[in-house]
Amino acid sequence: SGSLRNVQLKRNGQVMAVIDLYDFLLSGDTSEDERLLPGDVVFVPPIGKTAGIAGQVNRPAIYELKREQTVSELVGLAGGLLPTAYKEMALVERIDPAGGQSTIEISLSKREPKTTLKNGDLLKVFSVSDYQNNPVYLLGHVKRPGKYAWHKGLQLKEIMPSAAALLPEAKLDYGVIERESGINRETSIIHFNLLDAISGKQSLHLEPRDKVYVFKRAQLREMPMTQIVGSVQNPGKYEVKKDMRLWDLIMAAGGMKRDALLDDVELYREDSETREISVRRYNLKAGPSFSEQDNPLLQDLDRLVVHSIWEEKRRYSVSISGEITTPGPYPLGSGMKVSDLVFAAGGITEKAYTKTAELTRYEIVDGEKRETSHLSIDLSGALRDGPDNLELKPFDVLMVRQVSNWRAVEHVRIDGEVKFPGSYPIEEGDTLANVIARAGGYTDKAYLAGSVFTRESIRTQQQKELDDSVKRMEEAIAQTEVSMTSLSSQEVIQSKQKGLEAAKRLLERSRQLKAQGRLVVELASLERMKDSEFNMTLRDGDRLYIPKRPDQVLVIGQVLNTTAMVYRPGYDVDDYLEDSGGLTDMADSDKVYVVKANGRVVRAGGFGWGHNVNIAPGDTIVVPEKLDHFNLLDSTLNWSKAMAQIGITVASMVAIGVL
Repeated sequence: SGSLRNVQLKRNGQVMAVIDLYDFLLSGDTSEDERLLPGDVVFVPPIGKTAGIAGQVNRPAIYELKREQTVSELVGLAGGLLPTAYKEMALVERIDPAGGQSTIEISLSKREPKTTLKNGDLLKVFSVSDYQNNPVYLLGHVKRPGKYAWHKGLQLKEIMPSAAALLPEAKLDYGVIERESGINRETSIIHFNLLDAISGKQSLHLEPRDKVYVFKRAQLREMPMTQIVGSVQNPGKYEVKKDMRLWDLIMAAGGMKRDALLDDVELYREDSETREISVRRYNLKAGPSFSEQDNPLLQDLDRLVVHSIWEEKRRYSVSISGEITTPGPYPLGSGMKVSDLVFAAGGITEKAYTKTAELTRYEIVDGEKRETSHLSIDLSGALRDGPDNLELKPFDVLMVRQVSNWRAVEHVRIDGEVKFPGSYPIEEGDTLANVIARAGGYTDKAYLAGSVFTRESIRTQQQKELDDSVKRMEEAIAQTEVSMTSLSSQEVIQSKQKGLEAAKRLLERSRQLKAQGRLVVELASLERMKDSEFNMTLRDGDRLYIPKRPDQVLVIGQVLNTTAMVYRPGYDVDDYLEDSGGLTDMADSDKVYVVKANGRVVRAGGFGWGHNVNIAPGDTIVVPEKLDHFNLLDSTLNWSKAMAQIGITVASMVAIGVL
């Protein structure tokens, strides 16, 4: 929306110059450019009058008008007309003052008067081809298909002067002209001999909008086909060309594979009259020949079969499995041994047990039964070409075992107040105390009572329970909404509605919950941890976070002021609830509970009970909402459990700075 033609240079509040960027953009003229000084302002005002031009011009666009007032000047801004522009008629679309749209036909030829532009005009310049009312069309199997100009007396020979205008395989004795005739332009078909029309024997005049079709011979009849199968690069069906021979078909199929059986190539031929099939055999070891006996001409429906040497010679295989780079079956080579099979499979992995491997062998006894034997071999000795490097037999299976105590690299992560936080690899039997010791032990700022230990398997189970709870809540709410449609008592409906609104609020909060996978642990000094029941054996993915000592106690739920308060020694639950403004009308004072910093939950009750709970830094006091409304819903869902889960999840992570 900014002007390109009225860019102003202001200095000390005065307009020093006005720059028309069209001079630069369209002509490369910088003569009006000005040097800038400190404090200068370049001001771009809104765009002025505009006019658009589309179609057959060099630069179709919307242009800002300054000195230009006529259509010819707008065409000049657009770089002039293209050679394909139709000058005799163009359209100007204009919005009149009343808001209506009008269209003006104008001519772009020089002899026409100039048309004055108005703001918002759109000039459309059409192509010459858009106004060719009387073309003829040449379509099909020709070298230059397309549209041709018609004139009175036009003959077919003029657009196809000789057979050189045709593609190979054109149907010379048949062609079709599709002609529109009559006021309603009904279509009629005219047949002609293409060769006679080209040679001049047949004089064929064309009419406007005639469509001349030239066909390929294959379009009018099924082409002769032959087929090649077997040991060639590209087996399949191929068109039989004139004078095409057996070796031509093999070359068209990409040649024979290296396992091709050259001395017994079969050609199956169908008799055109009796439909009987005969088989001819050829020996191609000598290579391509020009004789009919060794390289016959092909006929329609011939089928050439190139056999493989493996059709006469059975191909045996052996297999390898277990701790090998590429397990699977492999072809059995002559004299192939155990080490050859291992190397063919890419070698053993780092988990391989090399002292012994098992070789399973299948043998047919007296042609009556199969016996299976399991041979124990020294794999490391076999790989050194020792006595156990046995020669393999068909269908042998080599099993490379895994070392007994192998396990993938597993890690646990320790963050927070340890000397060297990070990810530590663990082995089977590593305990929590061991890894804490490897991390350098606790720092002097570590708050052990607020440690957070998470495990992936626990998180998965917790998330499943949360999802199940949400699903049951959705079903209970849906059932209640359905049952309310049959109620007539407004008092009962209002009671049910209160329960629904409360349940929906709880449902929305439950959907936002994500399980943490927390396991309550009580850390102590490393000496005490060694004999503690919390010195657990670690698993892959376990995480331990040891926070700094927090300074606050969090109060959440149905209190007048949900906030965090500075920890005060000797304060109990009642004291913190009073400092938070007391309970709301929706509070359930009998079910107040405390979420300890380590994740444990302690029942506190309401006022007068709080002195029984020891409040420590990082603890959270949760005041739940009354469940009276929820109990109005006809459901077996444990709403109190769902609400408690929300409070515990949020409180236990916020208080110590995890969330």
